[in-house]
Amino acid sequence: MAALAWLVTGAFIDPRLDLAGQRWLGVATWIVLLTLLRRESALVRAQTLGVVALAASLEVLAKFLELYAYRLDNIPAFVPPGHGLVFLASLTLARWRPFAIRPLRSQALVIALGGAWAIWGLLLAPRSDTAGALFFVLWLGLMVGGRAPMLLTSAFVVTSIVELGGTASGSWTWAVTDPAGLLEAGNPPSGVAGIYGFVDIVVLAATRPLASVSSVTSTSVASVASVTSVTSVTSEWSSQPAS
Repeated sequence: MAALAWLVTGAFIDPRLDLAGQRWLGVATWIVLLTLLRRESALVRAQTLGVVALAASLEVLAKFLELYAYRLDNIPAFVPPGHGLVFLASLTLARWRPFAIRPLRSQALVIALGGAWAIWGLLLAPRSDTAGALFFVLWLGLMVGGRAPMLLTSAFVVTSIVELGGTASGSWTWAVTDPAGLLEAGNPPSGVAGIYGFVDIVVLAATRPLASVSSVTSTSVASVASVTSVTSVTSEWSSQPAS
């Protein structure tokens, strides 16, 4: 889990850096991402870079809407490649045998933990988290009704760790309310994985034509568990009929 380790480390290093140091952290993060991608299939590389591009666009939108703020009031250089590492870390966890061998059990456990967090955010947290509960419902719908449940399950774990680390260190802070003042959000929102999951699903859909012509091997980093066996994320997606 080199990708996740780098993400957590970077989240705690960032508050100690000035703008120049933050840019160097961005360069280092790109190097880590590109190094990890060298051993991946062409399909996984395309998916990862697709996540980077889409997530970077959403970062610009989030900054405009002031949904959250980074400590230097910018979009740090490490953030775009960081989204690629989040995707790779999610793929890695999804194919990790202890996690993937019993997919329904893993999914149920993450649903239970995520649901408990969402309820705590609504009823017990010092800062109300209605946005987090809605994000959790979005994630749950994508996970249960989608074609890549194990990817979304692992994404919940990875993104929660990253978000908890980044907000705890002060690297970024979520706004108390949305721009319209209708929803309150925790720091981080409990179901923030729903946003990351949406990005993953869009990218998987966009690269589905590539998946249909790519050979899938047992060593692919994109391999995830189905109910009875370990199959690849891309195979899991392309084997389903289009909706």
